[in-house]
Amino acid sequence: MHIPVALVCLGLLWNAPAREIGVAASASDLHANPRLVAERPVVMPGETVWLAIDFTIDDGWHTYWPGINDTGFALDTTIEASRNVDVGDPVWAAPRRYVTTGDILDHTFDEHMTVLLPVTVSPEARLGDQITLKINGRWLVCQNACVLESADLAITIPVSDALSKPSREVSALFERARRRLPEPVTDETPAEIELAGNTLRVTSNIARRLAFYPWDDSRRPRDLLTQGASETGTLVIDFRDSDKPVRGVLEIWTSDDESKVYAIEIPEPTAHTPTGSSESTDTTRP
Repeated sequence: MHIPVALVCLGLLWNAPAREIGVAASASDLHANPRLVAERPVVMPGETVWLAIDFTIDDGWHTYWPGINDTGFALDTTIEASRNVDVGDPVWAAPRRYVTTGDILDHTFDEHMTVLLPVTVSPEARLGDQITLKINGRWLVCQNACVLESADLAITIPVSDALSKPSREVSALFERARRRLPEPVTDETPAEIELAGNTLRVTSNIARRLAFYPWDDSRRPRDLLTQGASETGTLVIDFRDSDKPVRGVLEIWTSDDESKVYAIEIPEPTAHTPTGSSESTDTTRP
């Protein structure tokens, strides 16, 4: 995953001239503190182990999801891995809508942000080998002002056929992250999802609230600020003309405190796209 940070910063300055941007001078200055955690302490040849880039974020600060945002940008990483491993695409948890003065809408994380990475060990790896990953990460963290932060992370995991399981702390970390991963849309999803022309309509008889968080490569909504969330069981979003798919995350609240998130991907407008049809797909849930 790589985004030219310098270019994005220029875009950020253009879109949000009122925000001051600084650069963290050292690790002790960070407002979003990352660590790299493996779900299990060892891995076998041919096996996939999940890593977490886990951030603890200072009170009052937030960082960004890789979706459509009016200002900030998401974590950018450069990864170096040993020759006997393959690193898959990052898997992101669902964000929250964050609206600030001036009707600025971003999709953000506060308190914690955890990005999961699947790492597959080659079947040719030998017992006793070690896999290593080095990650340079850069991200934007904001409060009243924004700070561009960075860190170098590294991890070494032995290749072994020994039985292993995560510690209680690590289990809790991964469980927390997976609770916010989008589920596949199926016939059991408690909503009807329909794209007709350039209009997405979501209806649910049990929803208290609905929200849609579009990925950055999704077709652009015309007015995401006013149409991207609903305090009822109906959500209607108009999109601009485009041959891009409608891609994003749908959140359905069934009470004030309980919600589930679903992956939405509709490749092209259709007369009727019911929930669970071949027109709606998602990414694999780790």
